[in-house]
Amino acid sequence: MSKDELTFGAGRRPGTPLTMSSLEIADLTEKRHDNVVRDIKRMLLELYGEPGDTFEALENDPSKLRDQVKSVTWRKDARGYVASFHLDKSHAVTLVAGYDARMRKRIIDRWQQLEAEVAAGRPALPDFTDPVMAARAWADEVEAKTIARQRAAALEAKVKEQSVKVAALDRIATANGSTCISTSAKTLQMKPSELFTYMRNHGWIFRRGGNGRYVAHQPRINAGYLEHKVEVIPGKDGDEHTFEQVRVTPRGLTVLARLLGKPTQGRLL
Repeated sequence: MSKDELTFGAGRRPGTPLTMSSLEIADLTEKRHDNVVRDIKRMLLELYGEPGDTFEALENDPSKLRDQVKSVTWRKDARGYVASFHLDKSHAVTLVAGYDARMRKRIIDRWQQLEAEVAAGRPALPDFTDPVMAARAWADEVEAKTIARQRAAALEAKVKEQSVKVAALDRIATANGSTCISTSAKTLQMKPSELFTYMRNHGWIFRRGGNGRYVAHQPRINAGYLEHKVEVIPGKDGDEHTFEQVRVTPRGLTVLARLLGKPTQGRLL
């Protein structure tokens, strides 16, 4: 196990939250590390994903993971694969809830040991009778308050920036009716061909028989993102012909907008 992968012990900076690496979890549970990484991905998908999601989709969608879960981090290797995870206590315990009793006990015992070590090693208050120590403590406090104000200002600006997008997405999600993919592309302010390509490549639609009309994948229908609508059009021979058309529901349009990071036009549907 790499020493750099452990966030406990002497190398841990004071004030930073306790986390446990996937490598240490693998060591304690005597499981292969790649299996632990697989289990963590599966847990995160169950906690924060939606039906049909992959971990890569979850990872690249800030609204699903990164903005919600600050206590789970991961590191990638040079090839772009996840090399290790770091979990806080809540997620670590949730992960091993599916393991056998002996594995769970090892993880819980380790957490209790590390929490006790951190508590025992908590630094004492500065000696304010020492002018140098007092000045350093005052400077640290001023610096911390300045950083906190800067972060609060940045967060407020981000919230304001996102509020309009969120309001637009909420209006879509609560609207009635569905739209064809071409109209949905217009709402998302992109070319219809681009939206067709994205939906085809990401498991939303496929061509029946390879060259036929587009059909929705069943998991997307089950999730309420897509539906089929029967259209009737008059033929040149005077007879009426029916065909099925894939339609994007308001909920599906909301999900697509978030995945694509696209703005929406003022008039949504």
